Amino acid sequence: MSTTILSLASIGAAIIIVAIAMLVALNASKAVKKAKSELKTIKNLLIQVSNGTFDGDNAAPQIKESAEILTALNSIAKDVKQQQQAVTHFAYVDELTGLPNKRRFDEELIRSFDFAKRGLPVCIVSIEVSDLKKVNSESGRAMGDKILKMLAKTLEDKIRKTDLTAHLGSDEFALVLPNMDDNKIQDWLTTLSEQFLEQQRNENLPDNLSCNARFGYSFINKEKDSEPQQVMDRAMHALSKINGDGSTVAMEG
Repeated sequence: MSTTILSLASIGAAIIIVAIAMLVALNASKAVKKAKSELKTIKNLLIQVSNGTFDGDNAAPQIKESAEILTALNSIAKDVKQQQQAVTHFAYVDELTGLPNKRRFDEELIRSFDFAKRGLPVCIVSIEVSDLKKVNSESGRAMGDKILKMLAKTLEDKIRKTDLTAHLGSDEFALVLPNMDDNKIQDWLTTLSEQFLEQQRNENLPDNLSCNARFGYSFINKEKDSEPQQVMDRAMHALSKINGDGSTVAMEG
């Protein structure tokens, strides 16, 4: 009898041990599956960080180490985003004037060309700062840069929100003016030229350092123009026709 009881006790103990072992194995299996799942999630998040699409909006991790990794990923993603924004900014902004640069202007010209083809009147203006080379040679590059910044401010202060003004380089600027009235553009540009001179006078620049802003413009012709550069070429040609007769604005259709 006692032998039977002992055998039953041994069997019972063995069953308990096996059950405990199975539970441990099951829990270990669940832990491995959970770890694999979270590693897969972290891998996907790393891909998002490299693509610049990570926004930190993900399910809360269940493993402590994963939570620490996610915190680090959020910090890295923030740094990457800031660097990408800085790169984009400097790729499209002129360092001297803070205006959009030639790359940004070229993109806007193409976009505006498409709008003009659908019937929106768009005026393209080529701008040149006269006598800038003389100022640079006689008074130094710093004075020339100061004058360029003055023109940039004049243009930026007077354009509409829908317009774009750009510094293309050296003494060259340009405007994209969507929905501009062709009966008003001549007077508007003449006023800009006068305001630029006024700003220089307000800065007490000597008369011999004063520079004029000259404007050549043309409207995109939706019937005749086949590419954006055609209208820009006309605006530049109009600008080249301005001579020493005191005029500051010229148009070519």
